[in-house]
Amino acid sequence: LGAGVNRLNNGAGQLNTGLGTLANGAGTLNNGLGTLANGAGTLNNGLGTLANGAGQLNSGVGQLASQAPQLISGIGQLNSGAGQLASGAGKLASRVPQLTTGIDTVNSGLGQGETYLKGLGSSAAADTFYIPKEFLKNDMFKKSMDVYLSPSTQTQVQLKLLTNHKN
Repeated sequence: LGAGVNRLNNGAGQLNTGLGTLANGAGTLNNGLGTLANGAGTLNNGLGTLANGAGQLNSGVGQLASQAPQLISGIGQLNSGAGQLASGAGKLASRVPQLTTGIDTVNSGLGQGETYLKGLGSSAAADTFYIPKEFLKNDMFKKSMDVYLSPSTQTQVQLKLLTNHKN
């Protein structure tokens, strides 16, 4: 009997320890269920936000789809404009030699003008009449001298144009 009481006492002690462990586990389970409930609420809010974002995304896709023809047209216009720009650049590039020749001609003319003005400025004839030496050898100038000067170049020919005007 004494041994049975001891065993009963030991079993009661183990039962008491197990009940304490069960009580602690029940408290931990209760805390976990609270955390689970909070997590479920957060998940529910997140699902609402996700659904809202999906609706906005769907709306944006619809707007993009409705604007696709205009976007495609704009891309076509951009492509056409780029082609025109490339064509114009090619035409300009092909004209560079002509532009360079024209600029060279202008520079040459400016140089001749400078030479003329320097010659005029340093010539005593500048006070009366000045013709550059290079021009005196020019064929056109020689032809005009043949027309308007005598062969000795001492006499000039004057032409008078007479008109009959009645007022």
